[in-house]
Amino acid sequence: MITERDGLIVVENADGVRRYSKRCLHAGGTLVAQGDGTYRCPRHGWVFDPATGRYQNGREQPLYAPTDERAAWHERGERRPLKHGEFTLTFRSHASVTIKTPGGLITTDPWYTGTAFAGGWRLTEEQLAHGPDAAAEAARGWIWISHEHTDHLSEATLRALLSYNRDLGVFTAANERVTAALLKAGVARPRIRVLPVGEWQDIGDKRLMILPDACADNDTGLLVEYAGHRVLVQVDCRNLCGGNVPEADVLLGMFAGGASSYPVCWESAPAGNPRLELDIAAELRDATRARVWVPFAGSHEPTDPEIAQRLPRNSPYAAAEHVGGWTWLPRPGSVLDVANASLEPIEAWAKWTGLVHDHRLIVRETGPLIREYTVDFRDASVRAGTVPIEPWTSMTVDGLLWREAMREGWSLDEIAIGYHARFSRAPDTFDARFWEHMGRGLPLGRTP
Repeated sequence: MITERDGLIVVENADGVRRYSKRCLHAGGTLVAQGDGTYRCPRHGWVFDPATGRYQNGREQPLYAPTDERAAWHERGERRPLKHGEFTLTFRSHASVTIKTPGGLITTDPWYTGTAFAGGWRLTEEQLAHGPDAAAEAARGWIWISHEHTDHLSEATLRALLSYNRDLGVFTAANERVTAALLKAGVARPRIRVLPVGEWQDIGDKRLMILPDACADNDTGLLVEYAGHRVLVQVDCRNLCGGNVPEADVLLGMFAGGASSYPVCWESAPAGNPRLELDIAAELRDATRARVWVPFAGSHEPTDPEIAQRLPRNSPYAAAEHVGGWTWLPRPGSVLDVANASLEPIEAWAKWTGLVHDHRLIVRETGPLIREYTVDFRDASVRAGTVPIEPWTSMTVDGLLWREAMREGWSLDEIAIGYHARFSRAPDTFDARFWEHMGRGLPLGRTP
């Protein structure tokens, strides 16, 4: 007998009772009863048969186990405010980012030269041009390889890194194909560090954890923590940690779709639905409570002109609009300061101004890092998003310039008189106290 109880699929027979989650193994969709004893996932059409415990494609659905909120990845270290430039991410290409702290570098999945998948994928011209600089810096630190696909494990790139550093160190999860490819590329066996999944590891002044993909593929994710601040790299994991994901400040997540021969190379397949990828991305962002989301691991180009024309994919800009919130849209070489994934520097600036006044400043930062927040000068509090409580002034401004203005203690006149921002206000009357204080009443010197 197959029933549903407490949100679970329950199978009772002579052998006992089995319970299954209604979360699809593949990409975390909710399984829906079909009336014939099977359940179908609306995301990609996977069909689960509780009687056998398997999907129609042969994959086995694990028995239900209660979510363990004590999983090691939920244990965040002591958090402290970050200094400017102390913890940064530099985007390199596709699924590669260099994570930098005072104690050293970690670079993910370097692919800076050559093609992937037997020449079927290529990097953009901009990524290729940045490749030599990316390789030179990446070779100075540790390399993490998520899995064996050649857009993540590029032997040509590894050889380029080894030309800079013969003692290049690589860490990865247990995967014999990854290890074999690393050895073939010339990485010395003693410099290959195989780490257990789901356990904290210390590398320099950072701690990190390789995370599992419940989809049962070889994909893995990476969680990096420094001074209590976290970066989570999803890579290709469709069902990261089975949905029991850690919180993070910055999430580098999937967005593009089209990274498969299905459906574009199959005559009988329905048209692809790239918007589904964005729904999954938004769901993961909400689950991790990430302040900054980064569209990641989707910037390759097909070499086949027909596929390039037909491939259903999302642009980073469409992804940012759909997922919403604070977003980093990097180009090769762009740097994200993880301190800017926090409200703390803005709160410090708001207190430093010394203004106590019934007025809100709504800031919309443009540029690679898109942020929107509201400063309430009644108590120097800051909230992400727009809080349109009158009276307010709204300012749209280049983010790099405005963040420098806050750090250096510039007057608002520098921005306004220099034509660097666009303003609106409600009510539409001049607030003399706000503008006089922000123009000539600020403390001297930099923000502490």
